Amino acid sequence: MIEVELLPREKNGFRLRGRGVSRMEAFSDGLFALAMTLLVVNLNPVRTFGELRDSFLALPIFAVCFVLMGLI
Repeated sequence: MIEVELLPREKNGFRLRGRGVSRMEAFSDGLFALAMTLLVVNLNPVRTFGELRDSFLALPIFAVCFVLMGLI
């Protein structure tokens, strides 16, 4: 077993623990993917032109949320 003190420190003072993905990282990636999917998918189909227009007016808000979640 490798002791933490034997691992070299980076310039910023942190130690590199490895490049593998842990279970917690994979779980959080899955949650972000689910949240981004729910932002895109709308379960109610539009039936009138007014509903379609309202959907397009809300599109910039969804786009901003999608980009912000993608940056995280």
